[in-house]
Amino acid sequence: MSQDVFDEYARSYDEALANGLAVSGEGREHFARGRVEFLATCLDKRRVRTRTVLDYGCGTGGTTPLLRERLKADHALGIDASAESVAVAIERYGTTHARFLTTHEY
Repeated sequence: MSQDVFDEYARSYDEALANGLAVSGEGREHFARGRVEFLATCLDKRRVRTRTVLDYGCGTGGTTPLLRERLKADHALGIDASAESVAVAIERYGTTHARFLTTHEY
């Protein structure tokens, strides 16, 4: 997919994802938490302490704060090719501890 397609889709991504997941009876948070929990378990087993999290391909940023929180990281950086997705991520989740950039800016 081209960056333009992702840019067009950014504002309606959450709604489309919710529609796709509706048959499971679970929301996106359920699946994101499962993936992040698996990662945290792997890092805990290896006694890895994360200070900064890189969420490459962060899309609209929904998982970035979850990664930071669960991995007890000081900072998170979300990166995506779609400028519009990054704009949505900044609006929803941008803080001094969670930044978002396009791959070009990075």
